[in-house]
Amino acid sequence: MLEKILTPETTLPVRAFELAREGQCVSIKDLRSRLAQEGFTQIDAHFDGQSFKKQLSALVREANANP
Repeated sequence: MLEKILTPETTLPVRAFELAREGQCVSIKDLRSRLAQEGFTQIDAHFDGQSFKKQLSALVREANANP
């Protein structure tokens, strides 16, 4: 798998969806931790939205069901 190169333009939502699709995170908690490790801030504000979490949860489940 190719390593993602983060640019200053990479937004938290974009990176969250990338990580969810990659299948390396098995839960929203893992996803949030990974974003924090990568230096993203205001993670709580982004994850407050139910729609955002619901979409990411579905992608995480799908990615882990079909490795």
